[in-house]
Amino acid sequence: MTAGVFSLQNTIGYASESSGRKIVTIVFDDSFSMANENRYSNANYAIQAFIALLNEEDELHLIYMSDVARQLAAQPGNFDPSAIAKDIDLTNPQSGADQVRNNPWQGAGTPFGAVQMGYNELLSHEDTDPSTQYYLIVLSDGGFMDDATNQITIDTGTVQGQFESFYGTLMPNQTHMNTYYLAIGAEAVALTDRPDLNFHAQTASDGQSMIHAIGALADTISGRYRLDASEISVSDTLVSFTSALPLKSVSFLSQGREAAVSSVTGPNGENYEIRRNVTLAPDGYNADPSLFGNAIVTDAGGANMPAGTYQVQFTAGVDPASLNVMIEPAVECRLAVQYNGETVSAEKLAEIPEGETVTITAQAVESGTDTVVDSSFLEEGTANTLVYEVDGNEIARSDTGELTITLQLGVGRISGQIQMPDFLPKTADERFTTKSKVVYRVESDAADVSVRQNELDSCEEIRFYLTADGVKMSAEEAKNYPLSTPVLTGAEVEYEWYQNEESGEWIFKPKGETDSTGTLTVYVENEELEASGQVVIEVIPKIHYQIIQIGGQDASVGQTALGRMEPISFQITADGVALNKKEIEALKTGLNLSVAFTNRSFFIWKTGDQDGGISGRWHIEEDGNCVYQPRGLSWFYGTGEVTLELPEEASCTAVFTIEERSFLYWIPIGFVLFSLFLLWCIIGWIRQPKFNNQIMEIVVYTKFGSAIQESPRIKVMKRRIGLIPYRACRMRVGDLVFIAAPGRKIVLDKDCVRGRVVYSGKVRFMGRSAGNMKRLLRMMEPAKRDVRMVRGMELYVAPDKNAQALTGYRITG
Repeated sequence: MTAGVFSLQNTIGYASESSGRKIVTIVFDDSFSMANENRYSNANYAIQAFIALLNEEDELHLIYMSDVARQLAAQPGNFDPSAIAKDIDLTNPQSGADQVRNNPWQGAGTPFGAVQMGYNELLSHEDTDPSTQYYLIVLSDGGFMDDATNQITIDTGTVQGQFESFYGTLMPNQTHMNTYYLAIGAEAVALTDRPDLNFHAQTASDGQSMIHAIGALADTISGRYRLDASEISVSDTLVSFTSALPLKSVSFLSQGREAAVSSVTGPNGENYEIRRNVTLAPDGYNADPSLFGNAIVTDAGGANMPAGTYQVQFTAGVDPASLNVMIEPAVECRLAVQYNGETVSAEKLAEIPEGETVTITAQAVESGTDTVVDSSFLEEGTANTLVYEVDGNEIARSDTGELTITLQLGVGRISGQIQMPDFLPKTADERFTTKSKVVYRVESDAADVSVRQNELDSCEEIRFYLTADGVKMSAEEAKNYPLSTPVLTGAEVEYEWYQNEESGEWIFKPKGETDSTGTLTVYVENEELEASGQVVIEVIPKIHYQIIQIGGQDASVGQTALGRMEPISFQITADGVALNKKEIEALKTGLNLSVAFTNRSFFIWKTGDQDGGISGRWHIEEDGNCVYQPRGLSWFYGTGEVTLELPEEASCTAVFTIEERSFLYWIPIGFVLFSLFLLWCIIGWIRQPKFNNQIMEIVVYTKFGSAIQESPRIKVMKRRIGLIPYRACRMRVGDLVFIAAPGRKIVLDKDCVRGRVVYSGKVRFMGRSAGNMKRLLRMMEPAKRDVRMVRGMELYVAPDKNAQALTGYRITG
């Protein structure tokens, strides 16, 4: 098999030639000199065949040098190809071939700016797919002209440097451009081939060699390989060939005859569809009658075609010398990685840190599958090369298809190439960045932790967490890497150990008490990550507390003057050091104060022991002195005790004496007697007679000469309702004084009428008889007791004994 005249050596590490989309720009010399030796027509014909062999997803753009010359003449320095680049429709390759064939020949020179314009055209694409390949192809038969002078003055070194400089620019998908230069004829600029810079230079002496070179270039770009004549069997219209490898497609180029493919039969009798049949025809300037034919492509519609013998039926007899059969093997180079005894994909290399050892193998597999191609089917002498680079520097290489390496920091690249003799290499490439080996640690923010042996419950929570290169793991990630049960050394303690669901941290919380003192080390680890950490807790002895009485020893005071007793003071010490107020208030357990009588008496009675009975004020001073001051008075006397206690730690009891003051007891006795007297007075006042619900009217009789004048009734008392009458118990009306008496009666005071008393009788009218009058007057003599007037009676009261009968007052009550 052969792949044409261009070098088959390819820079290791780039995507396989048969994979990915191709974007191709051809800069075509259509100057007048191309008429020599039929160069233009041969190049035109070769480009038609080139179009027929490209895939539909590829792109092809043509820039004719004559168009560039005209643009630069009109607009010097304008290297924008958008106005002159011709886009070829590869979805309809026949239309594309016709477009090239029918393009008018201009013949306007070979400006050097055409090379820059072709380069700019490729840069204008924005395909970032890493499998996309960019190609710049330049065809010329002479020297390059200076854009300004239109003279051929550009030297070879400048042209060589321009092509080589293209390698330094990365395309949008971060790959390098592939540049091909074909010098046609002896007058063309001969350049040096630099495959290490993806620059390939070749020469063609005549039209046929130019067709052959462009055809080989088409094979290179499309990934197809031409079979040698010895591998093809031709019997009139029937052509057969055998492939030891599975195929993706088969292409046929028949020249000089009107022979097209009518059917293709596979090894197992499969019939394959003809995907395209492009008629290749000469242009109007052709002088070679053999420049016509057909380009045919067949495949399995995206599936692989099996290895074996294929039968191809043509519509007419085929000349073996004018038939080219090109196969596209369905073979890929696949990289496999062995790490920690497991096979992983090459994409996993980015996850493996520096210092780790991996074994890389390059395998030939059937395209789109994991089926490894039997090495016996590969051509004898097939080379299998692997290269490991870091930051562009080669680190290791192997020609056995297997390479064991230790990963280094930097941008790494594993390149695999399977090179079968006379075939283009199948390559695989994996780029990755090797990071520093992740260092996992178990860390804690706890520092200088100390706790009393009897106060473990008060110890802060010790929080452990995993870090990767110093960065704390998230809660979700930490759940995948549990920490071991803590290993304690230096002390035995009870503890809680659990993971916080929200933070992912592991919590160590000691509890209870311990008999141990000294250094307690808490060690935890995760074996999978080889991470460990520890925290040291200083367990210090428990505090020895004492409560000491410092004031009020043997204090005594009378019952009535507790506030003048000397205060009872205590001091609390911790390990012999006095505590201040803040330290006391910070104690885990609060202070308890109790006051009690141990032997108390009341007046002449002994009441025995009793809690309480004494009021007082308790407070802690800033210096930590705890002071108790009784106040007020106590009805009891005897011996008292003040006990200050720090539960389960210390206590102290102070004794004081309350002396008897007997006069204190006469005060309540006098108070009781006075209260009884006052109650008696109140009851008497409430029960004394009062004018209660009574109405009294007075009529005054006055004599004027022989006539008696009667005044209107004068209402001098109204009815009052209530528990205690509104009126007082005495009332004066004119010369009369009325006194309230029990039984709803009205009493006339004995002094009400000039010292005379009126006796209540049943006399209702005073003018009946003189006898009655005399009797009444006698009744008005002074008496030794009150005379009462019963309610409902009428009483006539004369001012004196000698008063006339109808002179005076008539009282109705």
